[in-house]
Amino acid sequence: MAAASTSSSASARSGDVVICVDAGGTKTLAVAAGVDSKQTFVGQAGCGNCATLGLEAASQVILRAVRDALISAGFGTFFDLLEAGEAEGITTPPLSVSDNDSSSADDEHDPLSRPTASSSSTTTANTSEVLRPRVRAIWIGSAGLSSSAVIGNYRQQLSQLLQEYHLIDDSTPIWITNDAVLLSAPMLRDASSQSCVCLIAGTGSAGFAFQRTTPSVISSSCSSSASAAAPSMVETSENEDLPGLITVSKTGGWGYLLGDRGSGWSIGLSTIQLMLTREEERQFVPLPLTDFERAVMRALDVDTPIELISAAYRDRVCASGGNFFHAEDARKRWLAETTRVVFEYAFEDAGRSGKDLAVQLLHQAVGECIDSISKLCCPKDRIRPERSTLVLGGGLWSNSRFLDLLVEMWKDQGRDGFKNIHVVKSPAHEAAEYLAAKFLGEKLGGK
Repeated sequence: MAAASTSSSASARSGDVVICVDAGGTKTLAVAAGVDSKQTFVGQAGCGNCATLGLEAASQVILRAVRDALISAGFGTFFDLLEAGEAEGITTPPLSVSDNDSSSADDEHDPLSRPTASSSSTTTANTSEVLRPRVRAIWIGSAGLSSSAVIGNYRQQLSQLLQEYHLIDDSTPIWITNDAVLLSAPMLRDASSQSCVCLIAGTGSAGFAFQRTTPSVISSSCSSSASAAAPSMVETSENEDLPGLITVSKTGGWGYLLGDRGSGWSIGLSTIQLMLTREEERQFVPLPLTDFERAVMRALDVDTPIELISAAYRDRVCASGGNFFHAEDARKRWLAETTRVVFEYAFEDAGRSGKDLAVQLLHQAVGECIDSISKLCCPKDRIRPERSTLVLGGGLWSNSRFLDLLVEMWKDQGRDGFKNIHVVKSPAHEAAEYLAAKFLGEKLGGK
């Protein structure tokens, strides 16, 4: 299976599509774009982290999301015929439900929770007139990738599965990268940007710096990646798999146990630590509870600050039959409520007490983000802010005032400003736009 291609080699035709998949620890989002529409179409499934699920189960999750996106794009009859075994004699088994995919947030969002289309409605169809998808390229950004060997095995697994469903052939480029690499798409679409610094700040945090490769490097990577094994790119990190791009440096991504600095988890943890520190100080000096602290306790469903200790360690799922993964996800969701309160009190002046505490916590978080961005701006001869795009992904950046605070603190420290700052709401949509322009010659009209 070809890992990469530098350009489209054939004219786009009806049914041609490109697909980007963002396979994260909570959900998997597939975005399809085709020549028959200027729109994008989405499909969603549960957890797609290949380290958590294993490659085979994660592949099935990706297939379900891709299938749902293509059905939304108008290929529903094709899948009806395919899964009923009526499409030119194709006998492909229907998608199976994996026990490992039980992390989907809501059953109604899982395409497999809907009844399978009845074959009686398709047996009389003229299969020669059925619009069939031809996937021109697919970019899969997955959490849990650890090495080039894993990428090579994953490509082989996905290639076999997608070929069984007649979606790709041996010439179809399949790019498999860490999910954070999807954030490079805004830079790839902008020919004037030669590098970018990407920082994810959501529940967790991670940062990457990317740089365009020279034509010789691109050629080398493409020729070396024609097999199922991961490519051996010049000047690249071990899990890079995207032609025309190298990873210059990384920071963070260690997970909440080892430190997600500048993330929602970090804000929540710092909030609890601050409240417990203030509770200890009350042993010696009068220190009334602020409105902010009371709001945090309501959000976390405790009555006193000291109860935050037992609440933080509470088993929220395992005792009722869930597994460790579900328990830890529930713990993250519980603590995430704190971030909402911190933002509210830091940015809204309603005469309530404790605003200074919330501001202190956000300054700490932004400071951690700045530390990460600063590390990614090295080496200075390769990543220069004035020539680079700063790409920000994750839920914290949805609040424009958090971004304003970052820009203000960055400037106050006398640092060089970035050429552009781009906030990514959906990495999969951004990457699908890039694929559509590269392989279909299409500029999408919107998300």
